[in-house]
Amino acid sequence: MERLPCEEASPKPKLVVEFHGFNHSPANVEGVRAIGGALRTHLISYPGRNVLYFEDASGTITSSKNQRETIKKFGFLGWFASNTLSDEDGLITEQTIWDRLKAIQAGSEEDVFNSNLFSINRIQDYFLALTLDEIRAEHDFEVDFEKHDPKTHDRLRKEGDYLDSDEKDLSKIWGKGDFKLVAENVLEVGHSLRVFSTARDDDTVQNLKSICKARLKQAGNSSIFILYGAAHYELVDSLSRKLGNNSNVSTKTNVPKNSEELQFLPLRAFLEDGQVSSLLVARYALTDVLITKLAVEIDLADFSYNYLTICKEVDKIVHRLTEQEIRKLCEEKVDLAQFFREQPEAHTLTGAFQHV
Repeated sequence: MERLPCEEASPKPKLVVEFHGFNHSPANVEGVRAIGGALRTHLISYPGRNVLYFEDASGTITSSKNQRETIKKFGFLGWFASNTLSDEDGLITEQTIWDRLKAIQAGSEEDVFNSNLFSINRIQDYFLALTLDEIRAEHDFEVDFEKHDPKTHDRLRKEGDYLDSDEKDLSKIWGKGDFKLVAENVLEVGHSLRVFSTARDDDTVQNLKSICKARLKQAGNSSIFILYGAAHYELVDSLSRKLGNNSNVSTKTNVPKNSEELQFLPLRAFLEDGQVSSLLVARYALTDVLITKLAVEIDLADFSYNYLTICKEVDKIVHRLTEQEIRKLCEEKVDLAQFFREQPEAHTLTGAFQHV
């Protein structure tokens, strides 16, 4: 009887690199659960020396080292406490970090959502720190951060200041009732985001390439879990090209395909040098302004715990409208909260919308 040749098993990669893209709106607490689940799955699936690589647009070699040391000494919530002190230009010492950490730990959920402990812009970071401390108690992993050379760092700081300026606040521009100004702002900000993102990603890919090469030289298996905004979804593909055809490296990009990520689509078009349609610009603008409006109208805790659910429902509404209908909402200065209440999505949801 003739023996069939045995199929050789494919060799397992020595290094796994996974990109997890997410919406890092300060209110997106719902998304933190997805991050926690993805990271836990990664750590279980790829045992070995694991690295959690964080996004940090203002990162330098020195700040990355300092942040790693802070996490090692105080945990992720202590690192968060240190960041809140930095926000306030407060003195950062071991004692002030401990004092702030104890105050945060003693606070209630009501304190968190009423800004009694820190800025509402830090809500997602707070819940992420809690989640990472829980995972760190279950699994061992290292931490590293995005970092840039001084020249790139200065350039990014200027671009970041420009993007955060009040004159680029889309809700304020929408409120003027001039849709042409709204569309111009979306395109202008999209172009700046492309410049901002490309400069960051070039540095990050080089840094990740160095980490990968070092890990491949070491004994045993390794993995890198890259936690970034979804708009940087091309990072791992760029990294793969830099590393070449290497069977020892496996890469994976996890970007939500759901429509709640609509907000990064204009950036994607700019990154790909594509043409952004006027309809996409209109949808982006209305989505941004409507979600900002609902953040004020809905109880903040409800809004944060259901952020992605809310985004999905808003996106359904926006996609039913024509460009002309969106333009009319702006030019006629329609009350968007009332407009939302009249939509079937507002009536089908409970809990998150009970305060609207």
